[in-house]
Amino acid sequence: MFFVVTMDSIYQVRHLGDRAVAKKIVCKKMAQNSIPVGEILPNGTHVAIGEQITAYQPKIDERRFELLTKKHLGGQTSAIVGLFFSKQRAEACFRWEDKTFYDARWMCETNKVLSAIGEDHPTVYIYRIPGITAPSHNY
Repeated sequence: MFFVVTMDSIYQVRHLGDRAVAKKIVCKKMAQNSIPVGEILPNGTHVAIGEQITAYQPKIDERRFELLTKKHLGGQTSAIVGLFFSKQRAEACFRWEDKTFYDARWMCETNKVLSAIGEDHPTVYIYRIPGITAPSHNY
């Protein structure tokens, strides 16, 4: 389990057997078309971590997120700020008003989470993150 801070929310990502879910646990304000706190990103059994969190349904013969068509994609979040193992650290990050995309203040923790997910996680996929040197088998 880990936490992802986006520009407007915190998500808890959990691996549950043959699927992964990203559940919104904190939200700064309800944006139009936003899922409510307590709900999971819809329409996917896997989670991709990149510029944002995306729920997706992998094709039988292709797990790589980048090669999927739009019909396989589910809910998406706003841009990611950082990834954390600790809910308290995620909440501390979330309180900052001047957060940025993959904020340098939290890259050490973000990289630890990305490394722990690894290249071959069965339900959480790390895809190319522009300008970020996070561990990924897709670079």
